[in-house]
Amino acid sequence: MQSVIALLVVFSAVIMLVLLGGDIGMFSDYYSGLFILLFMYAATAVAFGGHGMVKSIIGLKYLFASEISSSDSTLFLSVIISKQIKFIYGGALIGIIIGMISILSHYQESIESGSLHAAYAVCLLVLLYASVIAEGLLRPLSIKLSDRKLIG
Repeated sequence: MQSVIALLVVFSAVIMLVLLGGDIGMFSDYYSGLFILLFMYAATAVAFGGHGMVKSIIGLKYLFASEISSSDSTLFLSVIISKQIKFIYGGALIGIIIGMISILSHYQESIESGSLHAAYAVCLLVLLYASVIAEGLLRPLSIKLSDRKLIG
């Protein structure tokens, strides 16, 4: 229950900042979120195989566990999760580069239509989603799985 409350506090803080920043619709881009998740799990499947990818999805349940016994399996899951953090930021970098190329390729049209700043904002959403997932879910889970002596 303590982990659920902590996750609610973290995500409530992010949602509060989003609401302070403006309309929640400004921060929603289905395709960027889908790209980030698919890229992370595809890279996980390439690096650790399908079994590692499934293990990382099932391993999300440890976010809500208070008692985790240290074993080779949990240490391996910690390695997978820590690599997923790198994969998700790598996917965000790729998304930003592709977005910037697209914006710069249509720069004149963007200026004429007045959509240049909105295009830059959408380009940054992929980094926002990656940061929230990596720092709000993956990094705490990785630490929880790897440093059992420090926690308990």
